[in-house]
Amino acid sequence: MGYAEKRKQKRSKGSFRIPKGILIALLILEIVLAIVLFITLSGKGILPAEASGLYIGVLAGLIALGFISMIRKWSTVVMMIISGIICAGLIFFLNFSGTIINSIKKVTSEGQSTVSTMQVAVLKTSSIQSIEELAGEQVGYVAGAQNQEISKVQSDIDSKVMGVSYTPKNGVTTLADALYDRDVTAIIFNESYDNVLKDTDGYADFSDNIRIIYSVDVEHFVANSNESQPTDEDIFTLYLSGIDTFGETMKTSRSDVNVLAVVNMKTKHILLVNTPRDYYIPLSISDGEPDKLTHAGIYGVDVSMDTLEMLYDTDINYYLRMNFSGFERIIDTLGGIDVESDYEFTSTLNEKYHYEEGMNHLNGEGALFFARERHAFLEGDNQRGRDHMAIITAVVKKLTTSPELLTNYQEIFGSLAGAFQTSMPEELIYKMVNLQISDPTEWKIESYAVSGEGDTQATYTHPNDYNYVTMPDKETVFKARDMIEEVLNER
Repeated sequence: MGYAEKRKQKRSKGSFRIPKGILIALLILEIVLAIVLFITLSGKGILPAEASGLYIGVLAGLIALGFISMIRKWSTVVMMIISGIICAGLIFFLNFSGTIINSIKKVTSEGQSTVSTMQVAVLKTSSIQSIEELAGEQVGYVAGAQNQEISKVQSDIDSKVMGVSYTPKNGVTTLADALYDRDVTAIIFNESYDNVLKDTDGYADFSDNIRIIYSVDVEHFVANSNESQPTDEDIFTLYLSGIDTFGETMKTSRSDVNVLAVVNMKTKHILLVNTPRDYYIPLSISDGEPDKLTHAGIYGVDVSMDTLEMLYDTDINYYLRMNFSGFERIIDTLGGIDVESDYEFTSTLNEKYHYEEGMNHLNGEGALFFARERHAFLEGDNQRGRDHMAIITAVVKKLTTSPELLTNYQEIFGSLAGAFQTSMPEELIYKMVNLQISDPTEWKIESYAVSGEGDTQATYTHPNDYNYVTMPDKETVFKARDMIEEVLNER
């Protein structure tokens, strides 16, 4: 008996061979999955260009190995195991990329709009119970603000009753006074006005004295105009807004964090410029009347952006909004952050949190109380602004340098949805991820805070009352302008 016949007889007696059709099917599945993954990653810019060749080369080699194994009649069991492992790996990475893409798509699509809860209210002592009973009555609203949202409520009222007259009022407290003085029977106001009034002497109990007879959520589309698009897509300015609410990030509210991040991807340089929440400057809708910067947020994120553009004489291309809930969730998902404190202090909002001068490892709640503190410092809101930038710096460093993120990516990207809103296009976010993958060197992060002196002044939102404000130090504003221009022009 020849050698070939003996080998054939041995295989027929003691070996188990899997049909070639199964191995061919697995190879075809490998090819399909690999092509889908390649198109997904390269199409979104997740796969660095320099890695594309390597990806194709390794994949071609594995597939070739599968075909050679059939030609050379290698063990189909071994090759099936190898092909199965490859298919499982490709499915894993498809799921991984899908998690990233879906999360980023959600935050960018939601970032195109905000939601204002618009309400119609009467005095609690009024006999009126619904908007259908407003025929022939005067209804007040804040002039010049949220025209789209107010028009929606007016349209709803007019569709149900005739003869209603609408009276514009200058500022939120003037609107409240008109209702108290019965100059108007009802008022149209944003739910977020409540927080403004609660912090104003004489109006803290306003919500207890009114009855809501109608409420509607109005979505406001915040589109990026052609003028706001950067001339160089690698260099842009991002407005970071921290709103003073828990729950949904889409709701309009006061902006207590107002930081411009000037990002130059060519030089990996980020400049953070903080503006105090009480900065006394004209809003874009106030016809030159000064107000606290934080009040711009109740009229919409676009008003905050336009106001800061006026202050710094620069274009702001995109925004990112986050509230208390989203802030805590992201910090906790990152496993906490290491933040450097300029001072030792105990939170005046929650005494269980004590911070050492120097580096502090903080969870989400600890970072939130660190960011909200101002009463513990002689410089008050000026120091709070510096602390905001310290936290942003810590988050950026954690995102760009921590190896722990590689094992926690699903939870991190899963936490993005609903944690914040941004108008940054998907392509730009993928490009930044790609940049960090291909060039893992650290970013240069620079911080600057404009400052001013405390005072009490009437504001656009509170025209009849004096409130604490920060009078701008113009020299610091001019310096911030120069620093912004310097980073924008780096090459």
